[in-house]
Amino acid sequence: MSLHPVFLDVTPCNITVHKRNREPKMDKSIKRYTELPYVLQALCSRELTLLSPGSWDDKNDAFFVEEYRKKANHGSIVATCLSAANPTYHHWKLFTHGASGAALYFKRREFEDWLEAHPKLEGQFVVYRTEDKLREHPPSIAELPYVKRWAYRAEEEFRLLLGCANRNVKVQSVEFDLGMVEQVVLNPWLPKPTFQAVKKVIQSIDGCSELPVLRATMVQSDSWQKLALHVVAEDRGTA
Repeated sequence: MSLHPVFLDVTPCNITVHKRNREPKMDKSIKRYTELPYVLQALCSRELTLLSPGSWDDKNDAFFVEEYRKKANHGSIVATCLSAANPTYHHWKLFTHGASGAALYFKRREFEDWLEAHPKLEGQFVVYRTEDKLREHPPSIAELPYVKRWAYRAEEEFRLLLGCANRNVKVQSVEFDLGMVEQVVLNPWLPKPTFQAVKKVIQSIDGCSELPVLRATMVQSDSWQKLALHVVAEDRGTA
């Protein structure tokens, strides 16, 4: 299975996949931005947690998913949101909470194979639209849970959905293989001594001793700051 943005036309007996013409500019990894306790839980349990969209901040988004649930005759839907975008300050600031933020980086090919092996698990890239475009080209019922407003386009979100027969399901876990995980990246606000301690804890988890654990450096990078020092030194040399 290849991760491309797709729209699905669903009938009771048939599913037809239509690839869109434009693919997001994706990084090689699929990232799950979350909080450190949930990363530790995922690595210990080898399970990815999907939650009810009712808890989402974007109520427009949750409304679209709920309308899809009704038409698809699911008792409940649980979901999780990932990103294929290159990491940005926006992702860390919006999807995590300060010094507790962390991200699981999944290897894209292994992630594709895992999704292919779970027929009940749906996954698509979110498509971002303005209201005018949505009126001009209304989505099908199957497209509803993968449409968001244009203002969210920087997310480049890949969304996982799981339909459940029972009502009021708020959380559901799906097993994954640790071999899918490329690395764990901790937030850029974590002090370096704390980062080292957390890294040791993560690598003490069974099966994670060789797992790379990094700290995002976008707000404080030694190599970036050295470039300024180099410019200053060269300027002094020509003075």
